[in-house]
Amino acid sequence: TQSTWGDTLCLFFSVFINLLLCCCVTLLMARFSIVSPFPKTYLEVDVPSMNNSNGNIICCVDTSGSMAGAPIDNVKAVLSDVYANTQVDYPVYQYHTSVIKTSVSRASGLVASGGTAFACVFDEIAKTIRSAKTPTASTWIFMTDGEDMSANPNNLRLSMEKLKLAARACSEPVTIHVIGFGSVKEDFLDSVRRLGNREGLFRYANQSTELQNSFNDMFEYAAAQQYTITIGSKTYVGCSNDGTLSLLLDEVFDEPILELSISTQDKQWQQVLTAQLLSQLNGLQHIKALNLLPVEDEPQVRELLTAVRQMPTDSSLSFYQKMEVDQIRKEIEARMLEYIALFTEIKMSQVPEKVKLKLNALRHDATFSNLQRKKALDLRVSKNVDYFKKTDIPGILNGFRAEMTPEAWQEIRSIKDEWVDIYSGCDLEEVMRRSSDNILCLGILVRRCEQSKESPDAKLILESVSNTIISYDSFLEAMRRAKANAPAADNSNGNNGNGDSSYGQFEGINETYCLVGTGDEKINAVIPLYIHKEHFKRVRILEGLWLGHLYTLDSYGYDKSQEVALLKLLADMIKLDTHTSRYRQLVTEFEKVCQFIINESLGFQSFYGSTTFDSFINNTFCRSHCDSTVPLITGYLKAKESGDINIFNKTVQAVLLQDIRQAIKSANSPYRKGQAPLDLCRSLLYGNEERTVSVVERPALSSNHDPDYVEKSYIKYFRDETSLPIPVVAETSSVDSRLPIIPADDDVIALPLKDPYLSQHLSFDLPNQLFALLGTLTSNPAEEVLRTDPSVVRQALLMALAFDDVPPHVQLSGVCDIVDRKLQGDVDISVKFDENPENIKTITYVACNAKTVEGFAGVLKKYCARRCGKVIDAIVRELMTQRDASSVEKLTALLRNRVGHQVFFRNDELCFCPLVPIAELREVIGDLHTIEQENRQANRRVVHRYRSSNKPNRHKYSNHNPNFNLTYPFQSYS
Repeated sequence: TQSTWGDTLCLFFSVFINLLLCCCVTLLMARFSIVSPFPKTYLEVDVPSMNNSNGNIICCVDTSGSMAGAPIDNVKAVLSDVYANTQVDYPVYQYHTSVIKTSVSRASGLVASGGTAFACVFDEIAKTIRSAKTPTASTWIFMTDGEDMSANPNNLRLSMEKLKLAARACSEPVTIHVIGFGSVKEDFLDSVRRLGNREGLFRYANQSTELQNSFNDMFEYAAAQQYTITIGSKTYVGCSNDGTLSLLLDEVFDEPILELSISTQDKQWQQVLTAQLLSQLNGLQHIKALNLLPVEDEPQVRELLTAVRQMPTDSSLSFYQKMEVDQIRKEIEARMLEYIALFTEIKMSQVPEKVKLKLNALRHDATFSNLQRKKALDLRVSKNVDYFKKTDIPGILNGFRAEMTPEAWQEIRSIKDEWVDIYSGCDLEEVMRRSSDNILCLGILVRRCEQSKESPDAKLILESVSNTIISYDSFLEAMRRAKANAPAADNSNGNNGNGDSSYGQFEGINETYCLVGTGDEKINAVIPLYIHKEHFKRVRILEGLWLGHLYTLDSYGYDKSQEVALLKLLADMIKLDTHTSRYRQLVTEFEKVCQFIINESLGFQSFYGSTTFDSFINNTFCRSHCDSTVPLITGYLKAKESGDINIFNKTVQAVLLQDIRQAIKSANSPYRKGQAPLDLCRSLLYGNEERTVSVVERPALSSNHDPDYVEKSYIKYFRDETSLPIPVVAETSSVDSRLPIIPADDDVIALPLKDPYLSQHLSFDLPNQLFALLGTLTSNPAEEVLRTDPSVVRQALLMALAFDDVPPHVQLSGVCDIVDRKLQGDVDISVKFDENPENIKTITYVACNAKTVEGFAGVLKKYCARRCGKVIDAIVRELMTQRDASSVEKLTALLRNRVGHQVFFRNDELCFCPLVPIAELREVIGDLHTIEQENRQANRRVVHRYRSSNKPNRHKYSNHNPNFNLTYPFQSYS
């Protein structure tokens, strides 16, 4: 019985173990296939996601004197980043003529000084390997920027021999990777990477900034999980950090099944697997295999380049797999073109050491590319890759297609004949049914510039717009084929014979690789069209991809500033109007895409936003020499959407004023220096007649005046000090024999229109085109907009003429008064009136009962210009007494010295402190409002306060008549 139970138990465990192994084999699969057209085998093995137990990575850094400055700073930065990202305190051996042991967490303490003696660091490495109590796998990253300076060369040779013997004696892998920088010897560094019992890899950096990339590549490779694969009697080594191990084997296997064993380097995990032969590799596997293919000479490089360019598109791949194929293809092309450039340099002259170093390092690139592929646009691409991976774009797009109603499909069916992809022959309905991530676009010809990589919003020059409709997938495939089938070119001037010298240089490929449209026109870019709301859902989700490719030829090259640049592209498209109904239809569909960008796109809102647009059209953006195309198109789209032409009128006015300002401020402007700007300012303010004013008695406000009419006059006065409001008390002017500021009239408008210099900088063409699209029929509507408000034109001219750098407190509304004081002196131009109780009561009543804050501000601006005295004290006390919403709003505006963007009083550098207890102020406007206003005054000054009785001191100063030269920094209202 015991034997029977024992046999049963053994059988149970045997079946359980076999089931477990079967599950493991099912979970961890392997596959292989021949890599056409090369006699190689691509092996792909699923491996478990696990952390690398090999933490024994030691970095040897050359800290000799030649590393001082940027090189050592870059090394310290990258080592600190390694610690921050991994939280592993890897050892660091810093060496020059001796070795100092430290770690990556203390990398900031590295100091460059002294000479270079490699023997000391090689001896230390050998000592570390020999002294280990238990043999352990170790990876060394050796970095240097120079040659050995020791007096006895034999010391270096002996130390290298000792290190080689110590590594050979170790039963575990010892790998030495090498990073060369600057003037180093390729033969020496190549021998160093062979000192371990496994060959190391080699990287070369010609500039200090490249050192960071080299160290990152080495740490990424060394920290990845190492695997050993045995097939028959042969052993292969590879590494992976993403759950898939890819290897390229020199042998070609004919068997349909391969038995292989795989284990981690530390033997903590091992497995026996059966690899299945694939009939052919899919597109992603094929490009990965080609990426691993080593090349030794120029014919092999050209063969690989041809294979990559002629590789057919695999429609079975998912959305992300297609993008990954596109990225790997570009990386291979870039690497092969670098090879060709080096081979060309070798042909043309003797082989310099730097070329040998680059060529040696390039041969190791395929190994690194399987772990962390280089990216042409670095941080921007890396950020976008992470975003696209986190966002389930395929799921969202599939959801859109699944949720489409029969009515939506019927609408698409009714317009499909107008929208047909000329390359695939598929109409709109077929494109949307066959794929959830394809969109229809319009073919255009653009001229790109190299600045697009560093400045992502660098403007594209639109050469022409076609009538060709093409799907995005068809465009990418056709461009790839156009590049692959490009005719051979002359090999002079370093051209490699396939036009490769220009590829990758935007200025060289603008017309080198183009498609042909329906009218035999050239196409090298596409822009998506709205067409239908269901189609536009796709356009919206894929926005980052098509924008990135449009501006950088990289689907991951998106930057939010490109959304702003897209409005400039729309402006160029409108300028090229062919006045055909089809062209207008295409422009309208593209306008709808741009409409979404200005209204809903988060990228546009964060980079440009409605605040910037509002500030521009309200003439407060006058301090910046910005490109006026963006606000012009934004105003046009907003006006078209809302049907309110006034939005565009205001935009055009701001754009034309900006043109005037920029013309005056340009380097060759005749109004930039000398007497000319002053003379023009005088003409704008005072006209051509020398008239002066004297003391004038003005009538007081009568009961016949309509209060609303009175308030309107103060609103106008607040906006423009040259207007004369209706007096509320009997007053006199204190200014005698002074040139008066005349009202602005049509003569002001005539100045920029007739002046030979200014008139040539006024651009009416695009605004008038946009007016025509909005339905305006007049001959020159843009000029008419400029003529509508002469006072604003004068303000803009004075702002540009009077200030090189406009101070923050200067606003357009008060510029006439400011320039007047610059020209005629800063005299007291406040009105004089009898400060009797009746007059104070009248002014207080008008101010506190004003229906608008602007009307309130106009009264204070006129009768409380100095921000002190009995009147303003009475007004503040009355507001504190009323305590309604209107009073709180007026009191807050008074403390801010602003209504919107416009200031109450001239000197905005001084802040107003009411003569009331702080507790009462907090009670009226609230603690939060009080703290907010105190924070706003942080960088301003306040006039010295006197005794509370207002009795003048011996210098005749009091709170009602303070000394404005005696100020101190504002701290609080208390």
